[in-house]
Amino acid sequence: MTLMRPWFAVFVSAAALFPAPVLAGPAESGTQYLATIASMTKMVRVQIKEGADLTPAAVGTQLPEGAQVVTLADAKCEVRFTQAHFVRLGPDSRLKIARMERKKGARVLLQLLAGRVKAMINRSLGEEADFGIYGATTVTAVKGTDYDMARDEKDIVTVLINDGRVNVAELKSDKPEELDRVFTALLLGRIGFDMRAGKMLTVTPGSLFPSPVPIPPGMKTPWGDNTPAPGAAPKKPGAPGFPGMGFGMP
Repeated sequence: MTLMRPWFAVFVSAAALFPAPVLAGPAESGTQYLATIASMTKMVRVQIKEGADLTPAAVGTQLPEGAQVVTLADAKCEVRFTQAHFVRLGPDSRLKIARMERKKGARVLLQLLAGRVKAMINRSLGEEADFGIYGATTVTAVKGTDYDMARDEKDIVTVLINDGRVNVAELKSDKPEELDRVFTALLLGRIGFDMRAGKMLTVTPGSLFPSPVPIPPGMKTPWGDNTPAPGAAPKKPGAPGFPGMGFGMP
């Protein structure tokens, strides 16, 4: 199986180190904003709702459910959610805030339409921090960890676990009822793989869903470092959003 060029970085709890940014712009009547652009470099665009034009993003741009964030060539972007989760988009990526529903607590489920995303989940929420990303054939579910997900132009999806653990399962349909069923079962640990730090898998459409394998040491990332060897102690970067530190933009 041909592996994509995965990427890695490490994460320090955003809840403790990075205060909530000020959300810019007036809120539309009745609109619930669920995330904001926390930091960015170069050309980043947003689509606030389906069918709307892509418009230039800015730090503080507010994002409701259904919004999309698009990074162009050489651009990077960090999105902060109200639960103090961060996701970081690499260049040429597109991410949709797809579904955020739960009677109690906070559920975040994002759709990776293209490119690469790093999820940095606020562990302080514990059992209330249901979070997942889905794309093409694959869905992930976590309650606090640090992992990468990438989707290429052929819908080949790669998931890599840098810290903690992530449940990963096959997704045969992205219809809302099927997505809810799979995501809920995955959160409860009833289906899928329980992937730990140092593991990865690459899913090719039309092929059998693979088992996790060790991440080869020394893989280069778009962030200028290497993936750690399996079992190696994670690095300690700076807080998200601070220039030149960890996930902060250079």
